[in-house]
Amino acid sequence: MTRIKNIISNQYHQLNLAERGRIEALRGLDWSIRRIAKALHRNPSTISRELRRGTITQINANTHIFEQSYLAETGEAVYRKHRLNSCYRGLFDHCQTFCNALVTALKARPRMHSVDTFVHQFKTNYPGVVCPSTPTAYRYIDDQRLAIRNSDLPAKLRRRVKRPRTKHHRINKKNLGHLIEERPTVVQARQELGHWEGDLVKGKRVESEPALMTLTERVSRLEIIVKLPNYHADTCLKAFQKNLYDYGTEHFKIITSDNGAEF
Repeated sequence: MTRIKNIISNQYHQLNLAERGRIEALRGLDWSIRRIAKALHRNPSTISRELRRGTITQINANTHIFEQSYLAETGEAVYRKHRLNSCYRGLFDHCQTFCNALVTALKARPRMHSVDTFVHQFKTNYPGVVCPSTPTAYRYIDDQRLAIRNSDLPAKLRRRVKRPRTKHHRINKKNLGHLIEERPTVVQARQELGHWEGDLVKGKRVESEPALMTLTERVSRLEIIVKLPNYHADTCLKAFQKNLYDYGTEHFKIITSDNGAEF
């Protein structure tokens, strides 16, 4: 059989309670390990290990002789117990030697170490013993997992740790539009009518004062001058629209202005 036609998955899965029940029933019929493995589509080594884990010694009620038999519930219980022990319990459970020594050193009078200096000295003196980092040791203290409080560490209250800041890109509140350099080549070359430049001529720098809005055609140099009562943005927009309709929108292809607040 080729690998393409092989329907047996190579990914390993733990035995479930139903499969353990079948093993118990088939083992009661004196089936061999290989025969049970073939019936359950399992490796014989898997069945052998399961029988070793779930086999217990019982007294036969009829013969009163000790016998060894496999029980599915026993195999399931042993599996659950091993499963709990196989999980990683965290660094704190593996560094109790360090934690006890740290508490003793910080409560000594006079005290010779801070948390940072003790961590470095402990790593140097006991390279084979599990030792957390300085920030982790401070976190254990903050979480009250050690017999030390922040009030026992005067320098801890003044300690400022720089946290990584999330970068964000500020979006401009004002849409500045396209750049002048992005205008088509025909506009830059002044070879076609209908391309205008707009500007605002101000007297006093007060928004309520009158101003002049100018529109200059780039080829013919024709200029339109409109007096505005003020240079608010809505006033300039209305003046733009009025001139477009008065002179005809077909004569205005592109109008370029600066990025002033009024535009």
